[in-house]
Amino acid sequence: MRTPLLFGALLASPVAAQPVVLNTQLTDTVAISAPQWSSGNWGYRTATNRYLLQTLGAGGIAIVDTTDTSNATVLALLSGFSVKEVKVYGIHAYATTDSGPTRVIDLSVPSAPILVNSIPQGAHTLQVDVANGRLYLNRAAQNELRILDVAADPANPPLIGAYGLPDIHDCAPEGNTVYAWGGGDGSCHILDVSALPAVTEIGLVDVAGGYLHSGDLYVRPNGQKILLSCNESVGGHLRFWDVSIPSMPVFLTEWSTDPSLSIHNVYVKGAYAYVSYYADGLRILDLTDPFLPQVVGIHDPNPTQALDPTWGIFTDAWDPFPYHDAVYVDTMFDNLAGQGYPQGAYLVDFFPASGTGCPGAGGVVPEIWWSFGPPSPGNPDFALRLEEAAPNAPAFLVLGSSSTIWGGFSLPLDLSIFGAAGCSLRASADFVLAATTSASGKASTAIPVPPGTSAGVLWCQWAVADPGAPNALHLSMTKAGKLVVE
Repeated sequence: MRTPLLFGALLASPVAAQPVVLNTQLTDTVAISAPQWSSGNWGYRTATNRYLLQTLGAGGIAIVDTTDTSNATVLALLSGFSVKEVKVYGIHAYATTDSGPTRVIDLSVPSAPILVNSIPQGAHTLQVDVANGRLYLNRAAQNELRILDVAADPANPPLIGAYGLPDIHDCAPEGNTVYAWGGGDGSCHILDVSALPAVTEIGLVDVAGGYLHSGDLYVRPNGQKILLSCNESVGGHLRFWDVSIPSMPVFLTEWSTDPSLSIHNVYVKGAYAYVSYYADGLRILDLTDPFLPQVVGIHDPNPTQALDPTWGIFTDAWDPFPYHDAVYVDTMFDNLAGQGYPQGAYLVDFFPASGTGCPGAGGVVPEIWWSFGPPSPGNPDFALRLEEAAPNAPAFLVLGSSSTIWGGFSLPLDLSIFGAAGCSLRASADFVLAATTSASGKASTAIPVPPGTSAGVLWCQWAVADPGAPNALHLSMTKAGKLVVE
């Protein structure tokens, strides 16, 4: 992406260590120039397009079309005010800083956003409850959580509730329950907002240790509610609590990377937690076993963990936005990040792959990715993609319920017996869907997930008829993928 008129030329980056990646790939970057900085980015979509709202600190906010994740394009810039955090409800964005005001932006024409109002109150962070039409202003400096009704009037939302809370830093609304992080008091306050303007505290999670920054909620298919809390400090952890009974929280486990670094934010999508871990970059966890979260994705542009001399542990990954095709990771202070990752945001593909594939022509192993994953019930956009395969070739998507057995065969099944030396079938072939790769060696198969689909796990793998594959069967295959449906 190149936007020199808006963002200026990029400074040359020093040669740096290669990024650490696991089941991720960089698709594009959105660069901004100093002294602008980027934090608290968010996204929204229309019926046909996806957009990133790129904060620019004192430089305002940019609207970036990310429908093509490999060609992010800046459409418009609103300047003349500062933005540290932004969230979206419908066609309106709410952009704020600690000192305020909170500005309301009409996004109905993405290329021509309009500033329509300024709400006097500022906020350190914002959250939007789309289902109930509420905007939450977390006012760290003013020690108060404010609730505005954006459903009633998105351009000028009335105040419908407030709750005094020492050093409130962030919150996570879930229905009529709000999980509010008290920052310096080390507790997550569980609030009932079903009878606004009344706000009632119904539980307290004493997280303890470090600065209690933020978190999110993971609701398992059985209804169990798992609270994830981020402690922003050296050695800060991601802690897991069962809050199914709000008045009786139960500690489950904790997870961290390097003890000399700090976690920042986490967002849950499906059965996955997307964690911004500052200098350790983006980490993605499989939450299906809340006692033992598993790292299934990494994208770390700063493998040497070099820290900005001014900002220290607050270097690099600030926020992940995982709710579109790619994950948007914004980087507020990253002048020491790896080559090719300028200050701003980077877009990352993720897919929970495992095992090994086998190569086609030229020794290239084809790759499997998803679009708009994970395959949660009610996700009409879910698709499985094939990349780096032979051009204009028949391809076959294998889907099955097992990775250990298929018919009378144990999996993975060594396909050498059929002439495909080095290839293994890693998913039971309960269903096989045919496709043809493009001239660039890509294919995609849509697999909409209807609402009400039962929770479970599917396994998948692509196979490609490749004349140049170095085996007698002329077959290449991707790694396998684990699809958690919940």
